[in-house]
Amino acid sequence: MVGVGFPVQFLQMAPYAVTLVVLAGFIGRASPPKAVGQPYEKE
Repeated sequence: MVGVGFPVQFLQMAPYAVTLVVLAGFIGRASPPKAVGQPYEKE
């Protein structure tokens, strides 16, 4: 594909870029544990 003007590396990088975008969307929806910041007391 010589002369197309679009580097093949961008096409090979697409699955990784899509994965990063999807994971970044899930991070925004994550909620921390209810007991965050409270010391653990063994019973």
